[in-house]
Amino acid sequence: CKLFVHGLAFSTSKETLEGHYKMYGKVKEAVVLVDKKGNSKGYGFVTFDNATSALEAAKDPKKRIDNRVTHCNLAFKGNPKKFAMNQSGGSQALSPKQRENANDRRLFVHSLAWKTDDESLADVFREYGELQEAVVIRDKKTGKSKGYGFVTFKYSESAQQALAEPNKKIDGRQTHCNYACERSNISGGGNNTPNNHNSNDSRSQINSPNSAIGSSSNLHGNT
Repeated sequence: CKLFVHGLAFSTSKETLEGHYKMYGKVKEAVVLVDKKGNSKGYGFVTFDNATSALEAAKDPKKRIDNRVTHCNLAFKGNPKKFAMNQSGGSQALSPKQRENANDRRLFVHSLAWKTDDESLADVFREYGELQEAVVIRDKKTGKSKGYGFVTFKYSESAQQALAEPNKKIDGRQTHCNYACERSNISGGGNNTPNNHNSNDSRSQINSPNSAIGSSSNLHGNT
């Protein structure tokens, strides 16, 4: 009887959330999750008094609330933060073929803090829409972060919203994101797009969170 709603505007209140969903049936509770400072995390839950209402609301997962396109899904027991990635069958990584077919939904994020992990990366980007994958690339031998990663959304509109402001602060560090399929063009590397984040080439290009995407010398200087 519960829906998970994400992609909420930071200004959306539980009253606004309830007001939007009560058209589908009696709402027992509407909650917007907030951080320790009381700021919205961009997602929440709506609980109906019967399953029929929840199923009716979930038929059209995209809903505009406070001038922002949000998404809803039937909730499940477990960590709500991991819902967006787990709802399609677990936390398994996407296959190379799936990544290749996600060019308009897949973002490359660089200048990450060394401490940033998959979950903190996902936390920042899930406010824009449902995620299929969020991964920080790590050194195979040491397991240490290489300072960059990839985020794959379920919908291309979500990726476009995330790119509206390409500079994002994650774990106290200013990061930058762009379409993963555009990296080779930006660095002057021709048409070989590093869509597979296991690629040795993509890993060797950027070895530090201090690297800048705007210069090919910065991309290839730390080999």
